Amino acid sequence: MISNSRVILFSHPPKTRRLISLTPLIDVVFILLVFFMLASNYQKWYSLPLNSVQKGNGQSKPQVILVRLKPDTLDINGKSVNLHQLNEFIKNKLIVMPNLRVLIQSSDTITIQRLVDVIDEINSAGCQNISIMQP
Repeated sequence: MISNSRVILFSHPPKTRRLISLTPLIDVVFILLVFFMLASNYQKWYSLPLNSVQKGNGQSKPQVILVRLKPDTLDINGKSVNLHQLNEFIKNKLIVMPNLRVLIQSSDTITIQRLVDVIDEINSAGCQNISIMQP
């Protein structure tokens, strides 16, 4: 007996190539953009010229003023002053001593902002030779 058999071939559908999705890449770039925008600081940055304290070679004595910076007070050569008086004092001294050097001695408890305020006052008085001594 001959049977009528049918041959059915099963074929797999052709494999399609998956396309790479750009959505995760765009998400990562956006997150990085937001992070760097938030982490950036748009304030005006400027530098303060400072000199390090060095031992002299004994040729000539520089004209020096010592400014002691404490948490509550500020004194020049032992005399207590405020920031405005410091500015006036430096201006008057620069008339007499044009190559004046100002040494700033601060304590460990001084904030950087207070130190920068004092340096700005001395700089605005016209003195360019400013040094900071370590406590």
